Amino acid sequence: AVRLRAFQMGPETAMNTPAAATRRMPWRFAPNVDPQWTDADVDTGTLENAIAPFRKAANVTGTATGSLDFDDIPNLMCPLLLPVSPSGGGASKTWTAGPASKSQDPIQLMTGEWGDETTDVFQYVSGVCSKVAITFPEDMGPATISADYLFSYANYPVSFTAALDPNLTPHWVYAADTSL
Repeated sequence: AVRLRAFQMGPETAMNTPAAATRRMPWRFAPNVDPQWTDADVDTGTLENAIAPFRKAANVTGTATGSLDFDDIPNLMCPLLLPVSPSGGGASKTWTAGPASKSQDPIQLMTGEWGDETTDVFQYVSGVCSKVAITFPEDMGPATISADYLFSYANYPVSFTAALDPNLTPHWVYAADTSL
């Protein structure tokens, strides 16, 4: 049933405002929703926890892994650095990110959806990418990514916002075609 799972994303217009997904990512996604239930660290005169546990802020994270397609680069770079846009004619594009030196850049927040095409779907809201690792394998295959996302909260259950398909003709990123 793992192959029936899907991960799709969409850009948000405001913090904590879920957005409809606009792209299904060709990656595996390993989510983790930890509500952080915590026992009070106090002496109550009993061996049992006499005081009910309490919750801290939820820790909602996930790691996306897979091969890298040139068309998926904005979904890595925008929530990691800042909104970037392509320039250049034809198929060749240059993606430029120019972080501000004296002000704060507006990082693109993302809504993620992960599930298996039923009502068993999670929605992850206001996500940023905290770390991206791009690896160019020794076998000369497409570059692979491992991207860690951090979200403000999760909704469950929800339905996918659209019937999106992954790109069936990806333009894989190869080391020979790339300059950083």
